[in-house]
Amino acid sequence: EAKKAEQPDFFEKLGAAHEPFIMWIGSSDSRITAETITNTQPGEIFTHNNIGNLVMQADPNLQGGLQYAVDVLGVEHIVVCGSYDDPALAAALDDPTTFSP
Repeated sequence: EAKKAEQPDFFEKLGAAHEPFIMWIGSSDSRITAETITNTQPGEIFTHNNIGNLVMQADPNLQGGLQYAVDVLGVEHIVVCGSYDDPALAAALDDPTTFSP
């Protein structure tokens, strides 16, 4: 209700064509979103979030999302965004077998 009062056409715009210009690979940390960091609106960025914002060749979920973003959505840029002191990334660096398939 608050969003609709603030922007009456918000949901109509959201339901329009999905034409993001960026694929954002980021962390699953729910405290901040790609839209908050980039000051964009929902639908402007195609996001893939995972623990530690890892990009692994053996991850079919990431690979499928990446292929869809490029081949179907036509994104122009791919951003891998991480944070300092990410505990998941630290675990992977300490023990590379932690995230192995």
